[in-house]
Amino acid sequence: MSAAEGSWLRAERSLIIDAPPAACLAVLLDVERHPEWQAHLQRVTVIERDDRDRPARAILEGRVGERDLTLAVTYRYPSANRVALELSGSDFGDLRGQWSFRAVSGGRSRAQLVLEARPSWALRLLMRGPAYENIRDQVLGHLLDDFAARLNPRRPGEPPSSRR
Repeated sequence: MSAAEGSWLRAERSLIIDAPPAACLAVLLDVERHPEWQAHLQRVTVIERDDRDRPARAILEGRVGERDLTLAVTYRYPSANRVALELSGSDFGDLRGQWSFRAVSGGRSRAQLVLEARPSWALRLLMRGPAYENIRDQVLGHLLDDFAARLNPRRPGEPPSSRR
């Protein structure tokens, strides 16, 4: 996959989580508490909620490397167990994504995260071949693993849930 100008880069990954979809959705929608499990976030402020009291728009404040970031996020709810989001305000480019949760056996869920990015021209220069793949794997892996750990804290020495 290349980072050609104007094109969207797509990445997706799923993970089996030891919690039902409703529990997964509850953790995801508690956006003000995301800084407790997403190391790069420092604060999330919901500025608008929908008629079901779910986040509709929020401001995320965080730090990536040496850079402070403030991002505006818009949330949509295409179905009962899916949350779509769009982030804007970054020098890195545009980002949109979707979380979905599907029940599997034993009261567990398959959590799937799809991210699409249209990198800025400066970031596009850095995101070629293996560099893009490394960034993609790190971002998706950390988000899913941290999300799963929020729902099911691991004991020391216990391996993370299996990615699928």
